[in-house]
Amino acid sequence: MRAWAPIPRRSRCRSAFSLHGGESNWSYALCGLALLLLLTSLNRLYARHLRARGRELECLVHERTRELEESREQLRIQAAHDGLTGMLNRTAILRALGAEMERARRESRTVVVALVDLDNFKRINDAYGHLAGDEALRWFGVAVGAAIRAYDHAGRYGGEEFLLVLTEIPRLAAEQRLIDLHASISNLEIQARGSQFQLNCSMGAVVFDPCKELSTAESLLAVADRPSMWPKRWPQSYGSPIRRQRGCVPVAAPSQTNKPLRNLSAPARPRARKRF
Repeated sequence: MRAWAPIPRRSRCRSAFSLHGGESNWSYALCGLALLLLLTSLNRLYARHLRARGRELECLVHERTRELEESREQLRIQAAHDGLTGMLNRTAILRALGAEMERARRESRTVVVALVDLDNFKRINDAYGHLAGDEALRWFGVAVGAAIRAYDHAGRYGGEEFLLVLTEIPRLAAEQRLIDLHASISNLEIQARGSQFQLNCSMGAVVFDPCKELSTAESLLAVADRPSMWPKRWPQSYGSPIRRQRGCVPVAAPSQTNKPLRNLSAPARPRARKRF
């Protein structure tokens, strides 16, 4: 029987070292793989955080941009509208008049320009106070806005005077349109500051016809303003004759130059019946 020779001590140490060395290599590999997975997960989490932060910043920028646009729109509206009545201010309504005149020249259309003056408005301020007068101006602005069409323009020309720019109205239908418009915005019952009173207005108008001759906005306003001033000096049932001017056609030209027209500020007085 063959006897086994004992293994030398150095050989046993080498075998044990080789066994432990292989385990260490696997441990290093597993640690490296775990570290790689951890770094990958952290990178994904960071990328996800960046995307979420980017979406949040994008929402903030969009919200801020919307607020700036709304503020700009509000400033534009405030710059073009009267703070008391909400109507266009003098600058904006004159700009609208110029634009409509240019469009009328291009398309060979007519534009009706009307100046409206509130009757005896100073007496309302003196009798009921300026706050009641301001409330009356607001209600009048509401009435005008409801009486005109969406493509017409209305603005506060100054004080208790208002400028109306009416488009796409045939010249022959302009007078009836103004009569209907005046009936809608006159004889208003106003309740303000515990007081109740009636608000009336006078109206002078002119039709701009580009086919006749070129005119300026100033000449149109001069003609439209002329009849609106007469009811303050004439009786309530009469107005003033509208004189013809080049480049514009009066709304209602009298058959006789010296004969006054019926004032739009009040209905004509009925004739007395003869008794037999």
